[in-house]
Amino acid sequence: MGDIVSAANHPAGGKQVRLQGRTKHGNATGTCMIRCEEMANQNGVVTLRFRAKGLSNLDGMFGKSDPFLRMSRTREIGTPLPMFRSEVIMNNLNPKWAEIHVSLSALCNGDPYRTIEFNVADYDADGSHDFIGKCTASLNDLLSSVGNGGNPKEMQLKNNKNGKKSGTLICTMAKVAYEPSFLDYIMGGTEVNFMVAVDFTASNRRQDQPDSLHYISQQPNQYQQAIQRVGDVLEFYDNDKQFPTWGFGGVVQQGGRAEHCFNLVQGGPNATAAGVQGIMNAYNQAVQSVQLSGPTIFSQVLETAAGIATSGMDGSQYFVSCCCTNDFANQCINCSTKTIKTLFWLLFTDCLLTTFTIITFTTGYLLLVTCYWLLVACYWLLVAWTRLLPNRSC
Repeated sequence: MGDIVSAANHPAGGKQVRLQGRTKHGNATGTCMIRCEEMANQNGVVTLRFRAKGLSNLDGMFGKSDPFLRMSRTREIGTPLPMFRSEVIMNNLNPKWAEIHVSLSALCNGDPYRTIEFNVADYDADGSHDFIGKCTASLNDLLSSVGNGGNPKEMQLKNNKNGKKSGTLICTMAKVAYEPSFLDYIMGGTEVNFMVAVDFTASNRRQDQPDSLHYISQQPNQYQQAIQRVGDVLEFYDNDKQFPTWGFGGVVQQGGRAEHCFNLVQGGPNATAAGVQGIMNAYNQAVQSVQLSGPTIFSQVLETAAGIATSGMDGSQYFVSCCCTNDFANQCINCSTKTIKTLFWLLFTDCLLTTFTIITFTTGYLLLVTCYWLLVACYWLLVAWTRLLPNRSC
């Protein structure tokens, strides 16, 4: 990244990298130009609506042009960067395109005064689209004219090839809505609460065997990695750093039956672990004492987590539960469907089956259940997660 950023002032405008490797035709040839620029104001979403009138007919006397709209933002080095293409309106010289929703960063890199190029072309199935005309404006120009119920902004399209006017592009709507970022919620007082559940079913293999997923050695096993990597990120957003920690699928009492939600922390059913290190200590102790059993059922864990999440519904707290499992749950959800909506993503890794479960309560508060053995991109998960947060003051 440092090489790319430092090359921004290069006469070529970026970092030139020679392609390597082999193809079916021999050694790879050529170079790739990598350019970058700093992103700003990434939380804005721009809504635009365009139509056109009097477009040039490039399909002859027996047809009409099939126009579509392309938008390009101007890079800091002055060259256009394509960032949007509309649908094609067939046989129409006065098209109305569908409403456009694009991020402020993609449209103009957060700079409302940056020039945007609007390009209208006639669609051809073979990809050799015919250029009709183009014009330029900034987002500020559009907002000043169209925003707050103003008059539509008309922009003359011009064909630079022949210098002739080729129609009019009209912006009938332009507005910007700002969505709070994860940091905005944190600065507004939102506290993230972390909960952990670990799979103690027999499919993990005996703890004293080196091939067991619960094998304790000088190198952390995959469960320890999951807890450490996710916990290290979330711990800083939890004020009291007291984390409920459960196990499921194991036998706690000698000669007893498998339990599907038992506390790993000593001190009673409501005891919590102090910090991520406390979770690790509780897990390490449980590995030595809990008998692996089954089947894989963590619906009780979800019910328990849901009970904690709904105990204080004032909108100031959100709950993340990291459920680590190596097998698909036989009864993933037995929770009331009247209370929650559930969405699953199944991702397969080398050893652990990863399940993301998002449970959104009808009251508008969120419980995010993540089952992940290695969450390198945990920060980006949280950024994406904020898109699902209910709108509230920050």
